[in-house]
Amino acid sequence: MVGGGQERDMRAGTENVALALGMAEALRQALADPERDARRRAARDAFAAALDPKFIPTVPTAPRLEGHHHVRLPGADASAFLIRLDREGVCASSGSACSSGSLEPSHVLMAAGYSEEEARQGLRFSFGPEITPDQAQAMATLANRVATAFG
Repeated sequence: MVGGGQERDMRAGTENVALALGMAEALRQALADPERDARRRAARDAFAAALDPKFIPTVPTAPRLEGHHHVRLPGADASAFLIRLDREGVCASSGSACSSGSLEPSHVLMAAGYSEEEARQGLRFSFGPEITPDQAQAMATLANRVATAFG
């Protein structure tokens, strides 16, 4: 975008002060809790280690965010699996957070080389800093139990 004359054609619009303040607050909170990412990583890794790879194989990943773990359910419909998980009190998602509510397969998994059918079998589990490794293992146990019904 081209700026106005008052900005010497360098910048259009006005500074987003609310966004700048929000970013400053997010940075302040992140710096106030230096162990936050380590806790999320510990929960994610405990969850992954407790999954039964026979029923819930992990999607191979490159470096990833601390609080995310992706799995693929070969031969299963992820949306049906999500309903069963929800009944057990486990929250998960198929697709990305920015496309929640969409029935389209995960564009991220498709970009990683998965077919449309394979991408529809993907699930994302997210872990906040308040989730302990023991809680994450319990979630994996419930997910394993649900997966055996699809096995």
